[in-house]
Amino acid sequence: GQSRASRGALTSLADGFNKYTTMVASTTAAVTGLVLSLKSTIDYSKELDDKLADVRKTTSLTAYEVEQLDGLLSKLGTRTSRMDLLSFAEEGGRLGYDNVEELYEFVDAANKISVALGPDFRGNVEETIRTMGKLAEQYQVGADIGASVPEAMQMIGSAINEVGMAGSNTAPFLVDYLKRMVGISAQAKISAQDTIGFAAALDEAGQTAEVSGTVMSNLVTKLFKKTGDFAKAANMDLGKFSKLLDNDVNEALLVFFENINATDGGLAEFVENIDGLGIDGQRATGVLATLAANVDKIRQRQMLANQALRENTSLQDEYNIKNENFAATVEKLQKRILGFIADNALTRWTKDMIMLTAGLLGVTEDADGTFEKYRNRIKFVTQVVVLLVTATLSYIAALKL
Repeated sequence: GQSRASRGALTSLADGFNKYTTMVASTTAAVTGLVLSLKSTIDYSKELDDKLADVRKTTSLTAYEVEQLDGLLSKLGTRTSRMDLLSFAEEGGRLGYDNVEELYEFVDAANKISVALGPDFRGNVEETIRTMGKLAEQYQVGADIGASVPEAMQMIGSAINEVGMAGSNTAPFLVDYLKRMVGISAQAKISAQDTIGFAAALDEAGQTAEVSGTVMSNLVTKLFKKTGDFAKAANMDLGKFSKLLDNDVNEALLVFFENINATDGGLAEFVENIDGLGIDGQRATGVLATLAANVDKIRQRQMLANQALRENTSLQDEYNIKNENFAATVEKLQKRILGFIADNALTRWTKDMIMLTAGLLGVTEDADGTFEKYRNRIKFVTQVVVLLVTATLSYIAALKL
């Protein structure tokens, strides 16, 4: 009977152990998961606060205005992450935008460029956004219709996107070439869309942006210095060529390339024609020969770029396609969940408690010295409590003795 009772007790103990072990393990796993999730949320909140501080640094906005901007950006139905949107706002501050409305418009345009053209730039999106903002200003895109810089950025993006779909040229090459030609093109009044046409033909012919930009800048400069030599090389009347140059530099370049390519002497005569222009070097000759052989393609690309820039719909269409596919839906869902986790009451309470604890421990200070007052009071109360406890324990010990 005793053996049977002992066995039953052991069996009950084993059953209880198995049952409660599972419960304890589940509880431990749940608590561990909660702690890890809270840690990840706190880490994300730290990164977010740093990014908001970066936006304040470049834009000179107040903390309230930055929070207001962040709230507006969170309502954009885009796959672009919250951090990236704030990075675009930071770039907008570097370009001189310093109020919430203008920054929101800039970030909206930058977001569309990032989604539509970002994969082509392979991670250099922020630098590209900054460059396109500068290009829109320097080329004065849309100035005739009163377009803002963000609108002008979208117009350039539409031209680049449309021309890129028409051939084997790439968006990074077009932007790089635009950047290299911005000074000389602005002075010669060659529009951004016409410059894109030249860039597309050069890229499709296998030329590099660095060499192409250097040669074309040199060519346009020499075009005004040695107008007579250029007219002679193109077999044109000097007066007629000068008039064309005064009215439309882009057309003068295209006519020049057409005429020097129309000779029957082949490459030897072509080299002889450009020999007196002051543009030397094998690579320079290769660039000029490429342009002379592709005048029709240049005109086609320029026509397409001008049409796309005026309509300003290509970038938006591309954005809609890439922002509504399955991958975009997953990214937007992840973004929404992460935003909910980062902005819930528990996270805000945790942040407040961390800030309060840091203030009371002297890790951080506020402007009016409130934390210092509370620290002094807590220190005084703690000393009083310690003194009372020590006195009480000493009195009790004395009585016992």
